[in-house]
Amino acid sequence: MNRWLSYMLVVLTAVVVGCEDYDDDKSTRGGRTYLPAAGMGAILVENDSFSDWNVDIDSVQVGRVASGSFLVRDATPGRHLIHLDVHQGSEVEDRAIDVEEGLLSVVRIDGDSFDYDVALFTIVP
Repeated sequence: MNRWLSYMLVVLTAVVVGCEDYDDDKSTRGGRTYLPAAGMGAILVENDSFSDWNVDIDSVQVGRVASGSFLVRDATPGRHLIHLDVHQGSEVEDRAIDVEEGLLSVVRIDGDSFDYDVALFTIVP
């Protein structure tokens, strides 16, 4: 019995530890633990709105962030242009964000289907 319990504990630990995908996690706060690569910062887009958003960084499409999830990408330190547009909608947001080495620059989208707020801030992961 004790041997079986030990085996299950090892399997469960491997499953939990092995299931970390920063693009598909459904908790918008989950990306705040992301550590940028050496010499880089990161841009974290948190989507707490009811819409999916297409994300471009410096005119390059980097993905879509679904409602209630997040997207994170490493970025060189400096100023970057973020373009957000509602997938299959008409809302558009353009913002400039400063990225610092070792830090997360957060773009937080909040709101409902008719009124959006976009906040920018920097945090230490």
